[in-house]
Amino acid sequence: MQKYELDDDEDEAPPLVGKYTLDDDDDDAPTLVEAPKKGKEKKKKGDEDGDEDRKCAGKKIWPKCYDILGIADKGFEATPDEIKKAYRKLSLMYHPDKAAQNDIDPEEAEQKFKEIQEAYDILTDPEKKVMFQSDPKNLPKNFDRIPSGDEDGDFFEIYTEPFQRFARWSEVQPVPLLGDADTPIEEVDTFYDFWFEFKSWRILTGNPQKEGEDNKPPEEGEYDMDQAEDAYERRWMKVENERERKRLKKEHMKTIAALRDQAFKRDPRVIAARAAEQAIIDAEKKAKLEAKLKKQAEDKAEADKHKTPKELAAEKAALEKAEAAKLKADEIKKTKEEEALSAEAQAAKVQAAILARQKKMKDAAKAGKKGKKKK
Repeated sequence: MQKYELDDDEDEAPPLVGKYTLDDDDDDAPTLVEAPKKGKEKKKKGDEDGDEDRKCAGKKIWPKCYDILGIADKGFEATPDEIKKAYRKLSLMYHPDKAAQNDIDPEEAEQKFKEIQEAYDILTDPEKKVMFQSDPKNLPKNFDRIPSGDEDGDFFEIYTEPFQRFARWSEVQPVPLLGDADTPIEEVDTFYDFWFEFKSWRILTGNPQKEGEDNKPPEEGEYDMDQAEDAYERRWMKVENERERKRLKKEHMKTIAALRDQAFKRDPRVIAARAAEQAIIDAEKKAKLEAKLKKQAEDKAEADKHKTPKELAAEKAALEKAEAAKLKADEIKKTKEEEALSAEAQAAKVQAAILARQKKMKDAAKAGKKGKKKK
């Protein structure tokens, strides 16, 4: 059984939140955008190359990519081939040139075709797909929640599911399984080794504390560097976006570390292995001590053979005197500790009495003020 040190500074983090807006001016695909800094004229959605239908589609496209392509049942597990096949099937059905022969309303077909194109673009672009799959809004509710550590019940029922959830973020696949009560300790070591070195591919974006305009709350999403007025502002936006991403990534990793440390402390296999290791260590210490005492006794017996009765009696008297002095010192130490505890208890009692009296006086003063107000 290997030994690990748990990081006490890695507190349980609250569920992570990512914030996005969509660029409705891009006819090809939605992108993460944000309004410029305070004082700069905002670029309104739908002003350029976009109508109201396009804008409505853009607002809904991110959380429904798999639904739009008809593969919601597979979700994040859908393979590139499955995504491509679904896209081809639907694009042929809703293509504006095919709408009439498929008995589909032309306007509905055009709207649906745009959504299909956008969904496919997101799921086939590596960067967009990572951002899409990382966004908490596109995940089941409470996806980032971990056990509190106070749950009663079977350890494996409590912790297997959370580890399976967070395993999807691992850069290394496949991820070792938590196992069960019968899993060999070597595999348990491998499991925790993996999570102590866990690396996540998840990218979380948020709002870098942007200022709102006209006393309005800040808009969601990162700064859109394409809206920067100059190179200086572009660099500033990039730094602010990266700073917020790092902060959210740190919280994400703290959540994973909290799950790992909590499970490691409560894992019955780890506890049993530690107990077995400690039993072996204690047995070895006991054996060494017994061997040492035996050797000392043998050496003394050999030395006593060459001593006179008078010398043996003197040694015995000195030993008894030393033992008596030790007993007396222990009694004095114990008496002092008891007196110190008694003094602390008395001081605590006096302090409690003072606090109770002060509270009583405050309550009486409040009651008096209320009485005056009523009059």
